[in-house]
Amino acid sequence: MSENIEELNVRELTIDDLTPEQRDAHDQVVRNIKNKIPTTLTGGPGVGKTTLVKFIFNTLKSEGFSGIRLTAPTHQAKNELAKATGMDAETMHAALKISPTTNEEIRTFEQVKGKKAANLAECRLFNIDEVSMVGNDLHKITRRTLPSHTAILGCGDIDQIRPVNTDGVTEISPFFDPAQYQIIRLDKVMRQAEGNPIIKISREIRDGLPIRPMVNGDQGVFQHPDVRSFLIKYFETVKTPEDLLNNRMCAYTNASVDKLNALIRKKIYKTEDPFVIDEVVVMQEPLVSETIVGGQKFTEIIFNNNERVKILEITERTETLRCKDYDGTLELTYFVLKVESIDEPENEPSEISIIHDPVMVARHHDFLNQVAYRYKQIKQEGGRAPWDYFWKLKGKFQSVKALPVCTYHKVQGSTYDNVFLYTQCAKAFADADLYKQLIYVGVTRPRFQCHYV
Repeated sequence: MSENIEELNVRELTIDDLTPEQRDAHDQVVRNIKNKIPTTLTGGPGVGKTTLVKFIFNTLKSEGFSGIRLTAPTHQAKNELAKATGMDAETMHAALKISPTTNEEIRTFEQVKGKKAANLAECRLFNIDEVSMVGNDLHKITRRTLPSHTAILGCGDIDQIRPVNTDGVTEISPFFDPAQYQIIRLDKVMRQAEGNPIIKISREIRDGLPIRPMVNGDQGVFQHPDVRSFLIKYFETVKTPEDLLNNRMCAYTNASVDKLNALIRKKIYKTEDPFVIDEVVVMQEPLVSETIVGGQKFTEIIFNNNERVKILEITERTETLRCKDYDGTLELTYFVLKVESIDEPENEPSEISIIHDPVMVARHHDFLNQVAYRYKQIKQEGGRAPWDYFWKLKGKFQSVKALPVCTYHKVQGSTYDNVFLYTQCAKAFADADLYKQLIYVGVTRPRFQCHYV
């Protein structure tokens, strides 16, 4: 629903500004919600899903309808949803009380039970944005958790990147299954978005055509003949660390992301140091805190995956790691960063530990594998392996990436002023269907300009 490329000022529009297609969809969705018919509102860029859902919520509230919960599958998508609607939003994991749990060396996410379980008794409408990112497992948890009196409304674009299940298989979100949801599709571009070249090109890509340049004034899709001219344009746009917040470059592989990030950081920060004070980095996994009180284990997520945090302090440390019932040791050098969230500024600063040197990362990975192998041997010998020590050691370190460049998967659900698409690695390694989804997601992220090479 976070339709970054239409950027309509909803507060200046009235329901009379909706197209006949939108008015029909508005009335149908409201009826479905009142009758508790599971519904998915879908459509491509520029059709006004954000605008329409805003009016649907306003209509419901004007009729005394309460208990509306707004959610999204990722932290970034949740922020975009709150910004677009002017209402509070939360991640699906937070709303459904899904927390990490461990089984030997495997970490999975399961629902919290008992007193800490999700309480949705007062929820009458559970809205989920960016449902194209929701796979079967998360969908099953959602449906079994929602009370029978709760209506469900999903919003999203089926043509975006599809979720991958735990077996690594790509799947279409169940929210687009007509056997489970009434699918209401919008297709007509709103008049406020007509003539927007980004919308026109994104719809061409959706329909199977290759990306091509199209410009209207200083807005549109711009092609560059080579990487050099592509980067020159990037550095004309991004000159300061502050510019990094509203502009993003995308690549397909992590190797390309890391290489481009190193180049951009050297230019922007004028240093090759791995971290600098006031730099914003992006969490690549949740920071999880586990405490035991009265024999009960409590798990809290301090920072979410893809959450942006600012570095306040930097300390380099060298430490010898040990693990109970394992004879080996590992001497490791790493950084302790005191950081604060810029996405959730009300939260207190916290510390994260980062292994930056790739050689050290490999050594740490091998050390954990050796510990896990030894613990499995203990189990086979009839003993009880102390897996809590393994997870304490594994959870000691987090993974972050620099802000300038991210993967196409990570940018989904976000909005930026300008987006730069590095397509070489996607062309080389993604199959035709995935390549189309990657470029489609990339082109639909910017408000003003999309550059590609």
